[in-house]
Amino acid sequence: MEETSTRGLRELQEEAFSLSALSEHRGWKRLLEHLNGQVTRRQKDLILKPLRAMDEVLEEQYAKGECAGLLLAIGILPTLLEDLRTTITQLEEEEANARSERNANQQQS
Repeated sequence: MEETSTRGLRELQEEAFSLSALSEHRGWKRLLEHLNGQVTRRQKDLILKPLRAMDEVLEEQYAKGECAGLLLAIGILPTLLEDLRTTITQLEEEEANARSERNANQQQS
């Protein structure tokens, strides 16, 4: 059981390392710049362009959906990293508690 959790912890740590490396990569930073530019452009269009007809409402809603999708893409990597780090911390604490329990049980024997 401990070996399985250790292996799982190791895999999560490797994944966190890979995602962290991705977040530092020049290509990822360029992609974020592009995505942020797209969001800014769409938001300006949405804010500054008054609707002239009811059928433009659907067009506006579509553009809002595009912005939401772009913002999701921008925020996904930090969210994944935070979730992974939280899970890793919890697993490390569980393993430390299990070791402490085993040590206490061995001392009682």
